[in-house]
Amino acid sequence: MFQILVFVGSCEKTKTQPCDAVSCINGLCNDGHCACDTGYEGSKCQSEIRAKYLGNYIGHESCSITDTATYSISITASTTDIMAIDFWNLWDAGVYTKTYGKIGTDGNIYIPRQTIYSSSTWITGKAMKLNGKLQVSYSIEAYMFGSETDNCVWQQQ
Repeated sequence: MFQILVFVGSCEKTKTQPCDAVSCINGLCNDGHCACDTGYEGSKCQSEIRAKYLGNYIGHESCSITDTATYSISITASTTDIMAIDFWNLWDAGVYTKTYGKIGTDGNIYIPRQTIYSSSTWITGKAMKLNGKLQVSYSIEAYMFGSETDNCVWQQQ
């Protein structure tokens, strides 16, 4: 007597899902693409948005009231917010003078109105990269200027 065994199997391959081969570092995969967490960018959400601004810069400043100047500023990562940075020495106000900035949805840095240098001096402005160089445009309101505002542009050399 002979016995015949029959095995029935499927030759159909398992379908792969769009996110099977996608690894998002700081985000979640959605239909094969990374949707980055706030503050991150890149195909795998591998880079902080603010990283392109961090560093030490030497630049030239021209203002409507105060003299032109060439000086350095530093930009560091804020420790309180992934979308925030700290400027040091903006308006040539001293290397220990910190000014807060926040990355906007357009990738530029916005400097909300805040005191700088003294309690009677305020700054507000915007920073961006133009052709790979940092540019900071800002206004200084101070009692020493009376009713005038010192409008300044600092441009990386």
